[in-house]
Amino acid sequence: MLAYGLLDGSILYDPQGELAALVQYAESVLATYTTSQQVIEDLRYWLASTKRKLEANQRSGGRLKSGFIVATNSWKILEALWAVNGLPIPPSGAVLARIHRLPERPDQLESELGRLFLGTAEQRSESAASLIDWVLGRLPNPA
Repeated sequence: MLAYGLLDGSILYDPQGELAALVQYAESVLATYTTSQQVIEDLRYWLASTKRKLEANQRSGGRLKSGFIVATNSWKILEALWAVNGLPIPPSGAVLARIHRLPERPDQLESELGRLFLGTAEQRSESAASLIDWVLGRLPNPA
């Protein structure tokens, strides 16, 4: 996550050029980063379980519980979006600023994020399920 801070910041004073070298290093770290197989497996398990819980709650009409499930698992969905692209997720303050730079992302990402974070309980559940389906279909398969 520190690499994102270096890339998103502005160097105001660096007479020895040391910060510029750190920025270059941060760029190389992200360019060569690979999401570990364990992280991918964990995300796959977590999100598949979340999807099953959402489906069960949609059948039973448990809006409050579905809303809670979406709220507590939204960060994992975002982590998986970055994992699909082989990148670590940036700090929470930079997620929305950087999400549109991801090379591989859902076509309707803007509207899905709006529904995920601003929609009704039903819209939030539907968006979460849709995004989970999208990332599960694109996470790298186990080696």
